[in-house]
Amino acid sequence: MSFPDALPAFVDLLASPSGELWLRDPDLARAAACACLTSVTAGPSTWSVFDATGRWLGRTHMSAQFTPAEVGREYALGHQRDANGVVRIAMYRIVKPG
Repeated sequence: MSFPDALPAFVDLLASPSGELWLRDPDLARAAACACLTSVTAGPSTWSVFDATGRWLGRTHMSAQFTPAEVGREYALGHQRDANGVVRIAMYRIVKPG
């Protein structure tokens, strides 16, 4: 079996209307189960957030089975699978520190 020499720094990205850039970190531990980096995994996802000037603002974690489609100043909107696999629209409030 061959393996790549390098891995991507991120596997998904979202741009907010305010100019923030959200980059989803690869989930290497769960990637082995599906032999992929980009699919929705059963665990939570971690996102690095940058402001419009490129300054790193920090990391945030999204719930397991939640796939964000849009992020705003105070919310993340997307879809989430429930325990039965039913897809529902979900919106989460973003609480920023300080």
